[in-house]
Amino acid sequence: MQIVIGNVLSAEEIKLVRAALKRARFIDGRATAGFAARMVKNNRQAEASRSLDTIRKLVAERVLGNEVFRLAVRPKALSPLLFSRYEKNMHYGSHVDDALMEGMRTDVAFTLNRRATTAASSRSKARGARKRSSSLPARWSPIPPPRSTASPP
Repeated sequence: MQIVIGNVLSAEEIKLVRAALKRARFIDGRATAGFAARMVKNNRQAEASRSLDTIRKLVAERVLGNEVFRLAVRPKALSPLLFSRYEKNMHYGSHVDDALMEGMRTDVAFTLNRRATTAASSRSKARGARKRSSSLPARWSPIPPPRSTASPP
């Protein structure tokens, strides 16, 4: 199931996230991929840093505070958010996400995006559902939409 949720972040919060990501150092995204995904993952991922901790916390609070997200996903916890970027000719091929991340079962994946291009990602330990959310700049992206499906308007 996919659910599109708008207005997760305010315009001011989006500017704050963009500014932080502009200063971030991005490394090979395969470093955070599981065994199978590592073979099809071709992106850049923001390296862990204190400067991004504030942004991760902000985005996690807004996602968890969103009523539609809470009703659809019923999250018990979130694993740390990952910020990724896709440059020209980069993609994330077909894969099955690992069931365990950070020692936590991960039943739900979500992506914040604007115009179906994604920006921030995490895993949520939940009681089942899959969701996509709209909000952040198109430039940074952890999980692009599958090539074979149409993007939401």
